[in-house]
Amino acid sequence: MSINEINYKLMMLELEEKIVALPGNNYKKCWKLLNIIREKRKKYENTYKKQFGNAGENLATEYLQKQGYTILEKNFYCKQGEIDIIAKDKNEIVFIEVKSRSNIVFGLPSEAVTKQKMKHILKTARYFLYKNKMINEYIRFDVVEILIKSGKFNINHIKQIIWGTFPPLKGGKM
Repeated sequence: MSINEINYKLMMLELEEKIVALPGNNYKKCWKLLNIIREKRKKYENTYKKQFGNAGENLATEYLQKQGYTILEKNFYCKQGEIDIIAKDKNEIVFIEVKSRSNIVFGLPSEAVTKQKMKHILKTARYFLYKNKMINEYIRFDVVEILIKSGKFNINHIKQIIWGTFPPLKGGKM
């Protein structure tokens, strides 16, 4: 159990004790404290998810470098979306989505890459290529899924998740 998890559990126990100690029918105070608990839980969960995701992206970066990839950019963001890792593998520019999970109860990590997510990745990749004047480059879209549990991890690299042609920008640019 991490320090964050311990602090969170202690905070929750402290708030629960306050609720139990409330006299009689003081519903307003009860609801107020329950809302405080919910807000703190959301903040904790968001922080934990972000740290977990960053750990997965760092593992993926290390893995890709060991496989001979050159990392061009991490967390490339524009109004069209975000791409976790952009790398060069031999003569290809590779756009990589990293998905990390602690279990597969809700499916494999790669199953979280929906059609909507793929549209955002395509638009973001198109912008990256345009911005960096990479007109005639070979490109590929990959997913790196990572299962992390008890300090151990398993990496599965799925190459070429999109088949077909890469459509040009509207207006014929790029």
